[in-house]
Amino acid sequence: MSEANVYQSELLKEISEMPAPAKKSNKLLRLIRASQPISRTEIATRLGIDKSTVTENVKPLLASGVLVEESLDASGHGRRSRVLSFADNEYFVGVNHGVRTTQVGLTNMSGKILEETDFETPLDSKKALNTARQEIEKLIAKQPGGKMPRV
Repeated sequence: MSEANVYQSELLKEISEMPAPAKKSNKLLRLIRASQPISRTEIATRLGIDKSTVTENVKPLLASGVLVEESLDASGHGRRSRVLSFADNEYFVGVNHGVRTTQVGLTNMSGKILEETDFETPLDSKKALNTARQEIEKLIAKQPGGKMPRV
């Protein structure tokens, strides 16, 4: 079984106890991440939902730039396949604040680590937070666009 299939199986078990609306959204996003690029038809088939439900759920994500939709070249005749994937123009900041060492890093929506660094954690909590923020700002400045992400 491929890594993506194992990941998908674990996800489906993990979210089986969530309320129905949360299950659909969670499954949808996790499936896209694990299988990107993936078509709306394939998502609908794997999740056992109607393709219009997929479209309804991905529209706001496409409009906000979280997801992108691209056309794949069709081999032979017929329509080009359109596939969804996470946009790589957004990123997340992660902080692991430890007693001795603090790590900060950036990851894109696909889960790729873009930058990371660590520093000795100052004893004073305000200084520790300020140092973390300064390190985050340095990492962000290295990225295309170099601006703080949305909170």
